[in-house]
Amino acid sequence: MPKFCMKLLPDLDSRSASNLLSLINTCKSTPCSIALGAGMSASAGLPTWDTLLRKISYSYFEHWIFNISNAHKNCDYRNPPQNISIAFTEGYEALFLEEKLKKLIQEKNSLLEKTNQIAPSEQVKYLNEDFDENHKVAEIYTDGVKWSNEKVKAFLEKQNQTSALNASLRSNFLNSLMNKNSLLVAQMIKNRIKEKDWNYLLRKVLYGLYENKPFQFIISPLMDSCINLIKNSNIEKIVNYNYDDTMYHALLQRGIKFDNVYCGKKSVCNPSIYYPHGYIPIKGGVNTEIVLVEQEYQKQSSQVDLWSNNIQLSTYSNTSCIFLGLSLEDPNLRRILNMSNTASQKTHYAFLPKSSGDGPVPEMIDSLFDADLLRFGIKSIRYPLAGGSHERLTQLLSITVKVIRGELSLI
Repeated sequence: MPKFCMKLLPDLDSRSASNLLSLINTCKSTPCSIALGAGMSASAGLPTWDTLLRKISYSYFEHWIFNISNAHKNCDYRNPPQNISIAFTEGYEALFLEEKLKKLIQEKNSLLEKTNQIAPSEQVKYLNEDFDENHKVAEIYTDGVKWSNEKVKAFLEKQNQTSALNASLRSNFLNSLMNKNSLLVAQMIKNRIKEKDWNYLLRKVLYGLYENKPFQFIISPLMDSCINLIKNSNIEKIVNYNYDDTMYHALLQRGIKFDNVYCGKKSVCNPSIYYPHGYIPIKGGVNTEIVLVEQEYQKQSSQVDLWSNNIQLSTYSNTSCIFLGLSLEDPNLRRILNMSNTASQKTHYAFLPKSSGDGPVPEMIDSLFDADLLRFGIKSIRYPLAGGSHERLTQLLSITVKVIRGELSLI
């Protein structure tokens, strides 16, 4: 067995290092493809799949609370609103920032208390917890006409009810709703939103396209290293399981032309980017079926002769594929990989993060998962996370490119 230059791969075990060398040799000698998951888009500032579902769910519950507060069509706690139009889409960002601020304040108070700089009773208060609830608006006017005391009282009661409901949503959302099956929750919510508003909501929560905060696309280091791999390897196809086209625009900025192919659209030229789960372009103008909720995944599993299934089968049967930013836990993807491996037995490669934790158990769990991937023809390359960062993946892709170019040697 060739001896590796471990100075470049000190944190990879022998199997991962061997698989990396095999990947490099494959890229040099045969046509390859790349499969992209949410991790790639997340590196460019877009939400992960789980965060996308959280945003969708939070938006619906905000609308539900609004309807309750405004007595809309007799809506109450036991009657979820249906056929609704979407107006609020930024609530989850506010919740996320609020939780982050709360955590920072708690950490600051804890640090100050440990250093005896302040007494616990003098700690920084969180947001409006010292707000005087007895301080009420005494007078309200509309067009110069003063409201009656009864109208003011009813208005304040309604405001208090809405505030209480929103506070309950904020405090219970992360610990209650999101403990449910996210895919199932998304399905239940989609069933109660108008179709055109569902598409609007998906686009809003994906790109955060708000008037005061437009989406700013910047090529991430991870995306840049992936582009360099594409430039220096014989990459014919990219299977993009994300909905966005950030990789397409990133390639375009680097002077590399790929065709965007979705919903049966034919490629004008090779190479191509395929979107088996649907396509939501940054610039809009295209509406496709989006595979996000339970029913849509069931359709992909039950209807074998779908364009999305066929393009995946063709890609994995005819080329060696490099999986980036994917957990490889999706049942439909595993079904397709099993079918393609039975047909052609191509060798594929997956970059996966090492599981965190102390002792040998995390490594044992990874080894069990990796051994199972071998039945699909997938060789795993496990890399460590540094504080939750996938920086090491970027470095490994850069090393791969340099070896392909002949600028480095691993043996």
